[in-house]
Amino acid sequence: MDFHKIILLDSFIFEINLIRNYKLMKKSNYFFSLFLCLFFISCEEKKTIREIKILELNNQSDEIFNTGILLINDANYKINIDSINQEYNKIKLDSAELAIPYAKRFKDYAMEIQFQKIDRQNALQKENQNKIDSENKKWEKTKAGKIQKKHPEWSKEDCENLANRKIWIGMSIGMLKYQRGTADHVNPSNYGSGVQYQWCWDDYSPSCFYGGEDGIITSNN
Repeated sequence: MDFHKIILLDSFIFEINLIRNYKLMKKSNYFFSLFLCLFFISCEEKKTIREIKILELNNQSDEIFNTGILLINDANYKINIDSINQEYNKIKLDSAELAIPYAKRFKDYAMEIQFQKIDRQNALQKENQNKIDSENKKWEKTKAGKIQKKHPEWSKEDCENLANRKIWIGMSIGMLKYQRGTADHVNPSNYGSGVQYQWCWDDYSPSCFYGGEDGIITSNN
């Protein structure tokens, strides 16, 4: 084989190897690109899952924290809410996992404040009720209180007037009878507008009282 043929053969073999290497490199690049693509997809999926988890944790901690805010405001408790809110948001930004126990501690604190408020209200209500009970006992021992005990349908003011022997327009015939006893004369009349009554006591002044069927005194003489 002469020298020229040897050179042509070597050149041909070189071209074949070059083409083969190119195909191998192209195939290798394809798999490498595919690997990179799958790797980035996996990273994005993990990132998306983490973002969803953070969002769920933040929603959970926000619900707990906001409940605490409502409890504090309802209790009218003086506290720097803005400062606590800033601290909470900073913790939530640093770690969504740590924000939940912080929110729970704040809610527990707010509930304790709310319980204290309820205890104060109950104590005040009990104190007021004790005052009312004490006043009622004193009232029941008075002459007016004894009248009202027999006639609970009469007001406290009416019973005080009766105890003081007062006569007034608007009192009922029952109140008048309580003071004077049964009337000596009862004279009904009807002039077309319903039955009207005249009740008279001979030994009292004023002696006669007037009213309708409802028994309310409208005038006297």
